[in-house]
Amino acid sequence: MDAEKTTAWISEQRFAPFLQHAGGDRALATQIYLWHAQVAGAGLTTLHHFEVALRNAIDHQLGSGQPQKPLQETWLLDPDTLSPQGIAKVSDVLRRLDREHYSRERARVIAGLPFSFWKGLFARRYETLWLTRLRHAFPGAGLRRDILEPLTHLHLWRNRIAHHDSLLDQNLQRRLDEMIAVANAIDPACGEWLTAHTQLIVLLKQRPVAK
Repeated sequence: MDAEKTTAWISEQRFAPFLQHAGGDRALATQIYLWHAQVAGAGLTTLHHFEVALRNAIDHQLGSGQPQKPLQETWLLDPDTLSPQGIAKVSDVLRRLDREHYSRERARVIAGLPFSFWKGLFARRYETLWLTRLRHAFPGAGLRRDILEPLTHLHLWRNRIAHHDSLLDQNLQRRLDEMIAVANAIDPACGEWLTAHTQLIVLLKQRPVAK
């Protein structure tokens, strides 16, 4: 297809950063654009595996021995565990489950909580929770910020992918390394599994360049 026609549905504004990275070469910019879409898709898939592992590791630790319901007997509605902001996010999920006529089970709430909730558990206000309980979910980490810093970067990256923003100014290798590092902190076997099931490693080596 004629490279000049690609912006008919992409838009000049969206295409601009790709054209800049291609040095004005529209054919190369189109190749980078298509590669970028593959990277975004692979990134979202890897984030999927990562977030599931993250939230399950946390729930296995904080919810050990707790029932699926009633939720009042779990950490999800425990004011001694979660801050009011955290409980508010749980309440948002419960309202959604009620609207959709789903059972109020712990597993459903865990699956419905946003990435921001999980990242928030490593904020400074949860230092005591980290020292007493949460750190045991991440035996490979030394400090709370060892988890907070990569999650902060990954949360922003996840949002950019979800909104189809350009990732060209992102250190994509670092984002992948951060996911693997946190997975390794949970269990080295988790890090190995994530590494074995991501396409990012291959794709990052295939970025189109001028010939």
